[in-house]
Amino acid sequence: MKPHKFFSGLILLSSLSVFAPQLHAAPAAFEVDTSSEGMFKIGLFYDNLYKTTFNFTLEQQNLFGTDDNLVLDVSHSVYSSGLTVRSTDPDLFESPWSRTFSFSTRQVSANKDVLRDYSFGTADAEVSFARELGPHSGISFAVGYNLLDFKKSEDVPQLVADAEVLHDDQVHTGYVAVRNQFSTLTEDENFATSGSTIGTSLEIGNAGASPYAVVQVSAQHFMALGDRMFAKGRVAASAGFTNKGEFPFNKNTFVGGPGTVRGYKPNSLGPVSPMEFSGEDAVVGGQYALTSSLELGMIVGPKRNLAVFAFTDAGDAANDTNDLQPGKLKRTHGVGLRWQSPLGPLDVSYAVPAHKRDNDRTQELQFTLGWVF
Repeated sequence: MKPHKFFSGLILLSSLSVFAPQLHAAPAAFEVDTSSEGMFKIGLFYDNLYKTTFNFTLEQQNLFGTDDNLVLDVSHSVYSSGLTVRSTDPDLFESPWSRTFSFSTRQVSANKDVLRDYSFGTADAEVSFARELGPHSGISFAVGYNLLDFKKSEDVPQLVADAEVLHDDQVHTGYVAVRNQFSTLTEDENFATSGSTIGTSLEIGNAGASPYAVVQVSAQHFMALGDRMFAKGRVAASAGFTNKGEFPFNKNTFVGGPGTVRGYKPNSLGPVSPMEFSGEDAVVGGQYALTSSLELGMIVGPKRNLAVFAFTDAGDAANDTNDLQPGKLKRTHGVGLRWQSPLGPLDVSYAVPAHKRDNDRTQELQFTLGWVF
């Protein structure tokens, strides 16, 4: 199958299908409103794979007497730490456009449990301009730069070591992007009740001296089946292209875990590459990816703050679109619940593969919890 035919079919599928918004648990936060202009947020986020993540956010509005907003975000866990600084002018030159400057840096350590037995650091800088196109849609344009650094890693996948885009253990990437979002999503007190979201993005750039383009499409829909019953679904796809040599590995898409294919470890599906020295397999993502999900559930309790559901997920990442034929996708079936608890949002799922293989990197029980402290 030709890549352009593959992605054209995915766009048609997302346009004709009905899909539901994916509800993700977000860390609860203790908010300290220090003045009318600024606010602190402190919170903890826990899952059974990456363990505890501490997060601190400082938001300052009307910076220096202007209408600019400044956000400082710091996060730390066993496997990663990061810093993000973002400044937004909501009405650039009194126009319908907003402008955002953002800078972030992150250091990720080795985690054998997700087949990533290597460490790396990233630094990102981006300026973006966005505006609403109507009550339900918006568009943004961005120009950015990314640095991917493996200098602190004792070992890397062979794919990375041999990559044309890697120079002095680093990959330098510049890009332009256009993103569009359409949403008719409505929510009650705790959960989405109806509506759809459709998102598209196109990124074009150079990783090292290698030109590339990445197209992404996602669609979700929530359908009420009475006062408490609901059905929802999701589809997402991405495709990468290059006209010079191999596709840059740093623009691959990763699949697996909550939000894609529950029942598999996060980012564990798709192509692997042996580590350069140890020979152990490492997941490296794929040039193409496709995921889908269907849920049927019910909101329970007098406070309507608990949802229980059954689901089926499917998806994979690959370097050949033939490997993303429906019959070749990894599939799981399971049950789950989402609870807006007094401590914070709890999301639990239990899923098993439809056809389990000996080398599957499964994780049947997955949960996330954020709470106030």
